[in-house]
Amino acid sequence: MEATLKTTGRSSSVKMFTRSGTCVRVRHQGLTRAVDSSGEATRGFDPGFGVRRRFDMSRMDFKEELRLFSAKEMCQESAIDLIERKGVGVEPAGSLRAFPKLTELLDGLRQRLGSKKTAHHTRAMLQSFRLSEASPVDKLELFRFVRAWAVKFVPAELVGGKRNFSQLMSNQKVLLGAGKGSTLRLWQLVRGIDLDNILWANTSSADVVGTRLKQQTMVKLVVWLAEDVIWRLVLSYFHVSDISRRRNELFFYRKRHFQSLYDASLRRLVSDGLLRPLSVNKAMDVLHSEYSPPGAMARLFPKSSGGCRLLAVRGAVVESKADEARTLLSLLKDRHPEVVDNRGHLLHGAWATFTEKVAKDGAKKVGQYYMRSS
Repeated sequence: MEATLKTTGRSSSVKMFTRSGTCVRVRHQGLTRAVDSSGEATRGFDPGFGVRRRFDMSRMDFKEELRLFSAKEMCQESAIDLIERKGVGVEPAGSLRAFPKLTELLDGLRQRLGSKKTAHHTRAMLQSFRLSEASPVDKLELFRFVRAWAVKFVPAELVGGKRNFSQLMSNQKVLLGAGKGSTLRLWQLVRGIDLDNILWANTSSADVVGTRLKQQTMVKLVVWLAEDVIWRLVLSYFHVSDISRRRNELFFYRKRHFQSLYDASLRRLVSDGLLRPLSVNKAMDVLHSEYSPPGAMARLFPKSSGGCRLLAVRGAVVESKADEARTLLSLLKDRHPEVVDNRGHLLHGAWATFTEKVAKDGAKKVGQYYMRSS
């Protein structure tokens, strides 16, 4: 069936799936929406749906260990159920269990990735790549390691052969290169993938499986590989952080190297008298004291010139008190607008009048004017 394309927004080019399952390159502005002549959507996903990379810069976990799946995921849930819960921005088009070959491939893949043998080979592969331990690792070298690891452990037939697999891995560059606050879009992860070459999509238990379900299954599979396999692989051996002067960019440190930075920085802060170590009992006494300040989280903030500095992050108690203060000021402003100036408009006007008076009357009369106006 022929499809017409409606476009809005910024101009760019991207490959998309059509109703017949073929992959075509279309010129679109912003997020393209492919519809047929009757207005029915031809995709099983929303190209603009956001994919999140989960990481915690404050968590000091220095153990380098391959951890792709939790014990619950390994023992209590099948891989197909985990993938089925992935969001793609539209309503489910059907059950992913309509593809028994895919279920078989996924169960075998998850058992393989969770084995000790895979963890041993992954550590050996890390040694063969030039991942610097004296500075943030080079992202191109990190991507080469990820790609080599995926070629070794992820079967190409899962995504329809070597061509689709190569395109899939090329799309994964956005995981490592996107900025700290960037939202990854589905179309960035699935562009260039040809649905016709995927064997498990053409052999299903149902007599008729729509193209929309095939597309949705493939997109959920890509999201699962990006979030739960590739990204967790990176977090297993690297600490994610930003650095001074380049706070919108993510950098990756080998965990064992970041631990040395962490220990050296803490020793320096203690020796300079900026920090004082407390025993567990003393720390608990301080926290439970009536007049003790609220607790706060802190993390090390790497500097561009080398080394780290301590960066304190306000805790939940401080945030709750700030919210209460803002609510109180808002209520006071509603009842007594002449007293509360939370946006600073009255202060700005008073300051402008004061500086104008200083310029006209000179320094001798400034004090008299200030006393009268107060």
